[in-house]
Formats: sequence, structure tokens, C-alpha cells
Amino acid sequence: MSENTSKENKRRKVFLLIPILALAVIIALVLIFVLPKGSDCVHANLEVIKGSPATCTADGLTDGTKCVDCGEIITNQTVITKNGHAVEIVKGSPATCTADGLSDSEKCSDCGVVLAEQSVLKAKGHTKVTVKGSPATCTADGLSDGEKCSDCDFVYVEQTTLKALGHSYNDGVCSRCGKKETEITYTLSSDGNSYSISRVKNCTDMEIVIPSVYNGKPVTAIADRAFYGCDTLVNVTIPDSVTSIGMYAFRGCTSLKSITIPEGVKTIDAYTFCGCTSLESVTIPDSVTSIGIYAFRDCTSLKSITIPEGVKTIDVYTFYGCTSLESVTIPDSVNNISVCAFSKCSSLESVTIPARVVNISRQAFAYCTKLTSISFLGTYAQWKNISLSDDWNEGVPSSCVITYESNLEYTLSSDGTYYIVSGIGSCTDKKIYIPDVYKGKPVKEIADNAFISCSLTSVIIPDSITSIGKHAFSNCYALKSVTIPDSVTSIGEAAFIHCYVLTSIDIPASVTSIGVWAFGGCYRITSVNVDPDNTVYYSKDNCIIEKASKTLIAGFNSSTIPNDGSVTKIGEKAFFSMDFTSITIPESITFIGEQAFAFCQSLESINFLGTKAQWDAISFGSNWNVMISHNYKITYKG
Repeated sequence: MSENTSKENKRRKVFLLIPILALAVIIALVLIFVLPKGSDCVHANLEVIKGSPATCTADGLTDGTKCVDCGEIITNQTVITKNGHAVEIVKGSPATCTADGLSDSEKCSDCGVVLAEQSVLKAKGHTKVTVKGSPATCTADGLSDGEKCSDCDFVYVEQTTLKALGHSYNDGVCSRCGKKETEITYTLSSDGNSYSISRVKNCTDMEIVIPSVYNGKPVTAIADRAFYGCDTLVNVTIPDSVTSIGMYAFRGCTSLKSITIPEGVKTIDAYTFCGCTSLESVTIPDSVTSIGIYAFRDCTSLKSITIPEGVKTIDVYTFYGCTSLESVTIPDSVNNISVCAFSKCSSLESVTIPARVVNISRQAFAYCTKLTSISFLGTYAQWKNISLSDDWNEGVPSSCVITYESNLEYTLSSDGTYYIVSGIGSCTDKKIYIPDVYKGKPVKEIADNAFISCSLTSVIIPDSITSIGKHAFSNCYALKSVTIPDSVTSIGEAAFIHCYVLTSIDIPASVTSIGVWAFGGCYRITSVNVDPDNTVYYSKDNCIIEKASKTLIAGFNSSTIPNDGSVTKIGEKAFFSMDFTSITIPESITFIGEQAFAFCQSLESINFLGTKAQWDAISFGSNWNVMISHNYKITYKG
């Protein structure tokens, strides 16, 4: 019984466990399938759900995020409202008389969609109008009527010139304009052999032709005041028979534009053309030897004048107030420039004064406010001997430069287009100013040996010079200053050798060639400047260095050879005849040229910053150390 009871108890336990197990399974199934997945996920691994941008016509979506592990959406995507079009006006073009145009159109500046198409605007065609002319008068040309388009100025019918009718005199009065006929009064000479024009009345003519013969006798003179105040006179023709023009003859002829004075006239008298404010050109013959006072005063339109050879004095107020005068040629015969001769010639920029001039009077060039250059064809010593009034150049810019000839000698170039300064007759002047023009042609070169062994102290080179020849200024022992203009492209071999008192040198950007020992022996130079824009050379530590080859071509007592690797060569005669006692040579140097340190007779020590082996490896030119002290020493590194 006990065995049966035991089995029964086991069966009961099993039956009790079955519902418990079933309940556990149900709970497990609920946990697996009913409860949300990952409800206990920490969302450590997120993924971006890419959105899309809104366009002009379609909505977009923002970016969202979801959990890669459990799939749960963390950030929902939201709608981005479409932008709509951004309207941009595309400008068209107006129609013209002969060409179609286009209307404005519209497009979206964001997406480029055309919102409104351009349309063709048909050509308008011409609108013909009459251009009224003007009738010719007795003294003035007229114009015929013409036709043109009022919109584009296309000409259908050109206007043509209607020639001036000229006067139609009847009993001394013009039947068209009522003008009284010009009366020219002639006076017979005392000897009865010729006539002069003594007076012109009723002068309203624009042009007068003076006859060469009147009543069978020659017309030889224009008397004092003959045309005074003929303010309508534009042109006058003077015959070759005239040999004399009197005082005030054309004064106040304010419309007179040009005049040719015939050969044979010897004198232009006082006030002859004074106040001819429209006078632009005057031709003065070589026969004229005298021009009177005030002769061309206040000829405010006169641009140039050539004074003939033979005139000795430019008289009082002759060209005073000629405000348009830009060019004047003063002949070699002139020895005196009188009071206010060129005063207030405010357009005059340069003037050449001949060597014979011994007097320049009070305010002769006063208030020539554009005058920047005066070229004196004599020497500096001759200029100093001129009797100069204290105010001869009052009001002239202080920058105005006076240049002198200094007995310079010139050679014409082979092509005949320019001059070369070839030498100097006797170099007694301390200052030399080389002119930029000689005999009407530019001065472009300074020849080899031009100023060799000259005693000058300073030289000014004009900006017309392009080259300075070999030995041009060599042995100019007193030369203290020289200005090299930015027109110079080459400086020849030994150009300034042994200019012992030269203290500074400026090399302009234009220089592309500097010859060997150009500044040899110039041991007092303490300032060396090469223009930073120079493409061939540069200066450093008072050395001139060729960029491409890294060659020091010129050094001085004050120089320090750069120790930064920028210099690898010391050129031929680079330190020729310098006066230093020691020099430091950097280890970057691999070449020392011929006679590089020749005649440096005070040199006692060379400090080489490399080893002896490096020194021995340097390539030396012949006689690189000729005439150096016999006791000089070389020290090395290590």
C-alpha cells in the first residue's frame, strides 16, 4: 500500500506542475510577442534617415533618426514647405530704327525655369525730319537744309556749305547787308616812287589782300596804325613788295588767326600785333633783325614762335602774356632778353637760351608757371657771368632745372636720329649738365672715355640717356655725385673707376648691364642702392649682386659679403683697388674671379668661414690677389 500511495502522490505532483508550466509558457509568449521589442533598449546605435530639400515646386523633408538595434524612430521627419519661385527680370533690348529688339522676360533665379518668355519687338523704322540750314551772308558761309532720322541721326540728305556771297557794293554800300565798303587809304612816298597803306576805314571784311601795286607804283609799307582795331579781320595777305610794317599796324585785330610776313621786312615795330588774341601762328622771315617792344603782347592764342637769326634783342614785353605759347626758338644771335620779355607765358615748359646772352632783365621769365627746363648753350662759368636780375624768374617753379653745355662735344649717330656725347673741349667746369636735346635731336648716349680724367665735381645726366660708355667718367677724382636716370640700360666697363670721392650710387630699375669694375677703386662709397624693381641686379650690405648667377659684381670698403648662401661667386675685379684691411668671405663662395681683389694694397687678412679644404676647392681666376700685401693671412674654420 505504501508503494501505491507513493505513486499516487507523484501523479498528483505532476498534475499540479502542468498548469504552472503552462502559465509560465503563456507569460513568456506574452513577453516575446505582446510587449514592444527593445522596450528596454538604450538606443546606443542611431541611423540618420536622410530627408530631401524643398524645391521651388515640391515640399521637402527634414532628416530623422532611428535606432539600428530596436528599429524605434527617435526623431520624426517633418515636412519642409516648398519655396516657390524667386522671380528675376532678364532685361531685353529696345528696338531701334533698323533692328528688332526683345522684351523683358522672367525666370526663377533658383531653378532657372523660364516664367515669362521674351518676345520680339519689331524695328521701328526711321522718322525723317528736316534739319534747317542757314543762309550764306556776305561774309559767312551758310548751310543748305538736310534730312535725318530724329531717333538715330541717320542722314538722308547731307547739309552742304553755301559759300559766303561776298559784298555787292553800290555807291560804296553793300546792297545785301548795308555795310560800307572798306576804304584803304594809300599815301605816296616823299620820293614819289612807292605807296604805303596809311589807313583802313570801315574794316568789317574777314579777309583783305593787299595789292603789290597801286596806281602803277609798288606798295612797300604798312604805316603806323593802318589796321588798328579791325576786329573782324581773320586773314590778311601781305605782298612781297612790302618791306616795312609800322607801329600798332595790326593792334587789336582780335579775329586775326595767322599772318605771313614777307621776305624783305627788316623790322617788326612796337605794338605791331599787340592784343591779337586769336593769332595762332606767325611766320617771320630771316630778313627781320629787330622786333619792337610789346610787338606780340597778349597774343593769347599764339602757340609757337621762331625768332629769326639776326635778332639780337628780345625787347621789353615782346611776348608778355602769351598764355598759350608752348615753344619758342631763340637764335644764337640774341645777346639780351629784356624786361618782361616772356613774362606770364604760362604754357611755356622749356626754353633754350643761346651762349651769347649776357643780360636777362627784370622779370624776363616771371610767372612762367609751367617752366621746368632751361637749357643754356654755354658753360656754367658763362652762365655765372650773365647779368641776371634778382627777379628774372620770379614765380617759376623751384623744380625748374637749368642745364649747361660745358664745352661738350657731340657725334651724330650712324642713323642720324640722335646725338652721342663724345667728349668735352676743356673740362674747367665743376658741374656738368648734359642736355636732353642738341640741335633738335635727342642726346641718347655718353661715349667711351667721354669725361675721362675730368676735374668735375658733379654731373646731371638727363632721362634721354640710355647708355654710359666704357671709362666714361674714369679717373674723375673730384666727382662727388652723379645722378643716373631711369632711362639708362647699360653702364660700361670701368665707367666710374677711380672716382675716389664718390660716396653713393643709385642704380635704377632700367639698368640691365653693368660692366666689369664699373666702380673699381671707389672705396669711399658707403651707400649702394639698386631699385627693388630691377630684374637683373639687387643690392645687399652695400654690394651689387647679379641675381641669376649669384655673383657679387661690385663691392666697396663698406661692403659685407652676404653670408646667407645668396652669393656663390665673387666676380672679376669686384673689389678692385679697395682700401680695406680685412675681408670676410662666406663658405658659400665657390669662385673668385680674375683680379677680384687686385690692388687692395692695404689688405692684411682674409677670414674664410669655411674649412681649408673648402678654400682649396674654390676656383680662382688669374691674378685674383695681385698687388695685395705680401704679408696677408688667410684664416679658416676649424
